[in-house]
Amino acid sequence: MVKLIIEVDIAVIGSGLSAIKAVSIFYNLGKKIIMIDSQTSEGGVLQSINGGLKLTKVPILIDQDLVQKINIDEARCFNVERIILKEGNIMAKILGYSNIAVEKTWIDKWLSRDNQCYSPNIYSSIKKYLGISEKGLYLISNIRGINIDRQLIALSNGLLVKYKKLIYTWPLDIIDTYIFSTKEDIKRTVREKIRDLLLKNISMYISLFVYSSNIEGQNLVIYQHGTKASKFHTAVKFPFYNHSILYLITSFSKDYTLIAGIGEKLLSEARRYRLIDVKRIVKRHDIVITYALLNKVDNRKITELREYLLEKNLILYGRCALWKDLEISEILVDRSLEQYI
Repeated sequence: MVKLIIEVDIAVIGSGLSAIKAVSIFYNLGKKIIMIDSQTSEGGVLQSINGGLKLTKVPILIDQDLVQKINIDEARCFNVERIILKEGNIMAKILGYSNIAVEKTWIDKWLSRDNQCYSPNIYSSIKKYLGISEKGLYLISNIRGINIDRQLIALSNGLLVKYKKLIYTWPLDIIDTYIFSTKEDIKRTVREKIRDLLLKNISMYISLFVYSSNIEGQNLVIYQHGTKASKFHTAVKFPFYNHSILYLITSFSKDYTLIAGIGEKLLSEARRYRLIDVKRIVKRHDIVITYALLNKVDNRKITELREYLLEKNLILYGRCALWKDLEISEILVDRSLEQYI
């Protein structure tokens, strides 16, 4: 059976912010590009959900100067208010009671600002800002393998993608499961380098609730609970178009696993602390963010791995691939890929 081969200059694995930043650099130079991801819609954690009121799956809060800089559609800005529901070691709870040392937490960043903004259109606004207008750049498929020798990506839908350069933005700790080569030492070397990095991550389970409300205001309230008496450690609540939006966040790790029925447990806790009116709920969405927080690693070892793969025309790029927590503004101004043009 003859397999269809798509030939491109640049193949990008992933569809989140780092992926579209990579696409924009080469797209605006006229290169033939394809972006591949297993998700049914592009955007990564910036994805929106529809069905009535459009919202982001996770609470993406951004600074007002970024809203103005890239002209984000439908952005609403709020004063940040913090309420402690229960004193305790909130940071330990955010870290899933693990001993992992992380670079930063985006929750700390929210609390360090006097105001934060929210928009359900952040992904589409960023694409527009980056100058990506063409449709058809996104291919939905799982990846069976990456042939380093032949520079081919085998997709689960039967297609093959022939590339000149491959930009990888998926999590670094799984890259060795996709790479294959006739030279066994390549796969072995990559696996050993990754193992030597001691990569660890904290995952988060997030429940989004939307309920009808006539309350208007300028405050975005961040509630925090610091003991094991509740599962959630952080709740984010704000008014949005005659609705109240509530995100409940709990962390989990190997040391602090999710309980069965965690979604209903979070709803029960929201009722207990009077964060929600359950009779007025019009939408609910639950999601797991596997790589919510990343541990600190030796940057020299990341550089060694990156340079090794670069020799094979595979470029590690972005937060998860370089295992480095980056803010949206940092990714948007990053120009490191330009050296590979």
